[in-house]
Amino acid sequence: MYGDGESETYFGEALRGRRDQFIVSTKTYLNDRGTTPVARHLRERLEESLRKLETDYVDLYQIHRADPSVPSEEVMQCLADLVELGMVRAIGCSNYSSWRLVESNMCAQSVHAPAFVSIQREYSLLNRSAESELTGACERFGVSLIPYYPLASGLLWREKMNGDERFKLGAVAKPGHIARTKDVLSGLSQFARDRDHALGELAIAWLCAKEVVGPVITGVRSSEQLRANVRASAWQLTPEEMAKVNEISSTGDEVRADDPFGKLSAPVTKLI
Repeated sequence: MYGDGESETYFGEALRGRRDQFIVSTKTYLNDRGTTPVARHLRERLEESLRKLETDYVDLYQIHRADPSVPSEEVMQCLADLVELGMVRAIGCSNYSSWRLVESNMCAQSVHAPAFVSIQREYSLLNRSAESELTGACERFGVSLIPYYPLASGLLWREKMNGDERFKLGAVAKPGHIARTKDVLSGLSQFARDRDHALGELAIAWLCAKEVVGPVITGVRSSEQLRANVRASAWQLTPEEMAKVNEISSTGDEVRADDPFGKLSAPVTKLI
């Protein structure tokens, strides 16, 4: 869907001649298959991606969003077939609810099929709602959380907001929480400045410090931003600094409910 698949074409060109140096991931929808059987749809979409990426396999193949009309058992079996064929090395999901992630991996475990090793979810210092249940599920089942929007659509990039970013603030903050979100941004900015870092670097370093987090998806508009993101990944926050940042950024979304996974079976073994 990204540029009608053009992003895969660009990556295929960039990877040409050095594919083995990279971990390559891509995604597909189930919701756009119409009347096409799930197995055929996934196979055809994957073959299209492989052609554009100029490779014969992807390291991580992800379902972009769950389709309520398709049982989890069927999805996991179809993905297992692609792994068996060698077209996919590991599987993941994106924007799944916590319960569907757990259900999917338990279905896979029951038939000794590959389980989801990762889940993409919006996660940032301004949106910590993943901590209410999802991070606990990921920890319990050995699943890596891949955050997107780590800079909250750019709000965690600049220390002063322009008109466009004030509009974004209204979209990110809960109704009635705009003042609190502004206070969070101010506190985080000061924390970063006191340590000679930019606010955006803090946002990425905070995510990288979390054991449950895998790679962090960062969108950039310039090579300068890309370099800043790379620098951010080298900033290792101390436990004391993490505790302070958590305190500053707390809005109540991150309060974890009682562990609903404690009585489930043993964790699913990671594939990667």
